[in-house]
Amino acid sequence: MSRALHLALAMRGVSLGYGDRTVLSGIDLELERGAFATVTGPSGSGKSTFLRAAAGLLPAESGAIERSFQRVGWVPQAESLGLLHPVSALEVASAGSARRGRAARTEAEAALEALGLAGRGASRFVELSGGQRQRVLVARALVQGAELLIFDEPTSALDDASSVLVREAVARRAREGATILYATHQPGELHGLETHRITTGGGGIQCEVLAWT
Repeated sequence: MSRALHLALAMRGVSLGYGDRTVLSGIDLELERGAFATVTGPSGSGKSTFLRAAAGLLPAESGAIERSFQRVGWVPQAESLGLLHPVSALEVASAGSARRGRAARTEAEAALEALGLAGRGASRFVELSGGQRQRVLVARALVQGAELLIFDEPTSALDDASSVLVREAVARRAREGATILYATHQPGELHGLETHRITTGGGGIQCEVLAWT
């Protein structure tokens, strides 16, 4: 099998930005399938920009971005969505599920329960707390059957107990073979999981291989 088929994500000579404002440039990155990469760096250094591009939500200003997978699970920060969802938590969680009908709802209910939201499926998404909405978005990504999962600081609005549930759920998908990009200000919280650490800053990124075979 060629090396290209082993890669989940590659960026070659990539620059990223918005309009006439370039945020990151000179990005050259290869991330293997099954890697667990944390993304860290100061606020405003381009973490979300990098993740949006990796998810296919932001085109490159220059260079090429290649993904091995068509299905990408994207977990933004809940506050970035506003309160535009007049639907139930279960409907949000089951959106995009690889399953259909009752099977999709059952899988979403199980994901919500694993994240400490048992019995909250009927609640309107807009009526949940910020931390609860964040966990609903994590549940949505977990049931999509995506092989590449991208998390933008999923525990930033959570208490310690809820953060543990999210990390455990993400760890399960990693053990199942999913490739993970996970932005955090505390990469140490993922000790034993992260294989790569991507650091944003100074208008670019650095990628350090921590543990890979």
